[in-house]
Formats: sequence, structure tokens, C-alpha cells
Amino acid sequence: MINTNEIFDLALSDWGEPVTVGAVSISAIYDEPYASASPFDHGVESSGPQISCKTSDLPEGTDHGTAVVVRGNSYTVSGRQDDGLGETTLSLRTSA
Repeated sequence: MINTNEIFDLALSDWGEPVTVGAVSISAIYDEPYASASPFDHGVESSGPQISCKTSDLPEGTDHGTAVVVRGNSYTVSGRQDDGLGETTLSLRTSA
């Protein structure tokens, strides 16, 4: 059986960076925002900034509105997706 925690630990060791969630510093993988629009394809794609981290690393109560700092930029959590296997993705919104 594949141990997904070991695989994610390897990913964090290669691509993880320090981020602050609430008042806690953790290691997470940051994904830049993406947007694409074309009048000829009839399609629009969009994705905001997000981080992926170990669920166990998140401070208790992390949810919508929690402050997050990545690369010196301030965000708030706009969505939380736990995969049930120990990894969480937090969707972020730029803070004013």
C-alpha cells in the first residue's frame, strides 16, 4: 500500500516553503494564481492562490478568514479542502 504521507513529505521537502497560518509557521506548497481567457475558445479558466500542507500542521480552527502570509504577501483563507488522507488545500484571497 502506498503511504501518501511519505509521498507528501517528499513533495514538501522539495517544493515546500515557510508560510504563516494564523500565528504558526508551517511548511506548505504555494500555487500561484492562474487565469486564462480566450474569445475564440468560448472558455474561461481561473484559479486563485492556494497552499497545500499537512492537515496536522495547521493550527486548530484554521478555516475561512484565517490570516495567511506567503512570501511576504498577506492573504485570508477563502476555502478549505481536506483530502481525508492528511493533506489540506487552503484557497486564499488577497488581504487589504
